[in-house]
Amino acid sequence: MYSNIDIQILRAIHARAVPTGATALTGQLHIPQATIGRVMNQLEQEGYLQKVSNKGRILSDRGIAYLKSASERQNREEAADSLIRSSSSLSLDRLIEILEIREDLERRSARLACRNATDSELESLNGIMLEYLYDINNGGDGSSQDLKFHLTLARYSQNKTLHQLLTLLLTTHHAYADFAFHSESFLIKQAEGHHTIIQALIERDPDKAADAMAKHLDNLLFSLREKAAANGTQPENSPE
Repeated sequence: MYSNIDIQILRAIHARAVPTGATALTGQLHIPQATIGRVMNQLEQEGYLQKVSNKGRILSDRGIAYLKSASERQNREEAADSLIRSSSSLSLDRLIEILEIREDLERRSARLACRNATDSELESLNGIMLEYLYDINNGGDGSSQDLKFHLTLARYSQNKTLHQLLTLLLTTHHAYADFAFHSESFLIKQAEGHHTIIQALIERDPDKAADAMAKHLDNLLFSLREKAAANGTQPENSPE
């Protein structure tokens, strides 16, 4: 995680959006004023900050670009660390088994949500989809947003048992992160699947919503089965 002082100072000044001096940042960052002043002087000399008369400093264009680059790099590194920690937690065979069960449950979840969810609840799924797109466009894997989408939809079904079962399936051993790891080559396609599901829900068409959910999950299931075949494994209950 980026925690060095220069990044902290650049972020704090950028967030304040007004010329800022060392005194104003001392209490916010809990860093000695002399240290902040020294770093700000250095950042100004390097072209990342620019002075605005005697009011303080703001980020230069170079500073804004540098901060954006650092944030994107941080997102990529955190996503990579997350995948490294979780990607070996479940075997491909186990993930395929989970996904096959998940597809049956989530088809029912979509049907029930068509009947039981309110209009505002269904519209809120668009917000989760936008969070997913934002994360993957900034170097993330979208795993937490994808989990949120599917569990929120299950909650909107108003079937508590179904919601609890999906929560158990997707969070045990961080299975949702494993699914993201294996779907990284078509993250945008996954977002398109979310959109199709939402549209069918808003239309209150249970068959269309169930089919959209099945197609969405089948994309991942096909990928997992291909990888399992390439590794020389074949889940017992999978079709030949």
